[in-house]
Amino acid sequence: MDKSREGITLEKIYQLFRLFPPKNTKTLARINTFSELDLVEINKGKSLNIKGIILDVDDCIAEDHKEILQKNIDHINKLLSQGFKIAIYSNMEKTSRYDSLDKRIIILTNLPEKPSLKGFKTALKALDLNANETVMVGDNYMTDGGAIREGIHFIKVKPIKSKYQGFPYRQKMAINGFLRSFYNGLSRFYEIW
Repeated sequence: MDKSREGITLEKIYQLFRLFPPKNTKTLARINTFSELDLVEINKGKSLNIKGIILDVDDCIAEDHKEILQKNIDHINKLLSQGFKIAIYSNMEKTSRYDSLDKRIIILTNLPEKPSLKGFKTALKALDLNANETVMVGDNYMTDGGAIREGIHFIKVKPIKSKYQGFPYRQKMAINGFLRSFYNGLSRFYEIW
């Protein structure tokens, strides 16, 4: 079960309030699709030394609960060839959708659910990197944005729209979509303020 999307937890309720201070929505970059991610250019342009990526899956590199898109697998392989370490941190259980990925990719499931700091600390330990050497690439401040509190740079990806049309799913995604848009707008406001 994908706990981050299936139900409300106390951690997620706290996160809704934690996101109001500007420091908790600080965003390194915004991209439309994961395949646009150019960490070599980001490192150069921002004078950073990013060496690793913590990567969300659902709505970031795959439709919700679906297979990872081939163009994103290709981009993951490109990032690996550039020397970046990659860990996938998903609140969903490990499934066969990870089987086709390069074995150098660290698959982290069964961790404390995002936005818990414990999960991000575990991801950093698995990558053997410090927070300032790492980016979290995700679509959602409410879950993935928890990395910001751990000192990890955050790159916001525009969510992939799922083609699933069931009524309960649409209702859940309407609420999730509203909250995503709200916190994304708040983050953009803080950037110009």
